[in-house]
Amino acid sequence: MNDTTHRRADRIARIETELWEAYYNRQWLREFRLLVAMHREFFRMGGLTAVAASYDAARAAIAFAPVDGNDIPKARRFLLRYYKKVRRALDC
Repeated sequence: MNDTTHRRADRIARIETELWEAYYNRQWLREFRLLVAMHREFFRMGGLTAVAASYDAARAAIAFAPVDGNDIPKARRFLLRYYKKVRRALDC
């Protein structure tokens, strides 16, 4: 693995770790900011698209998070919206 690829992999791993920490600590604004950074940096989304995709991903996490009373259908709806945006951004 070359140095650039190694740095990129380290950066992705750091953001993913911080996302899980934010999720488990219910730090939704922090999670949203990390999602925006991830979408901008690794998915090459424009600012508004990254914000919209991050909103959907964060709302899915919020709907799914409660142990008692989570709303799986709501989480699924936000995830479907999220993945449509990702597919469009990645042109696939």
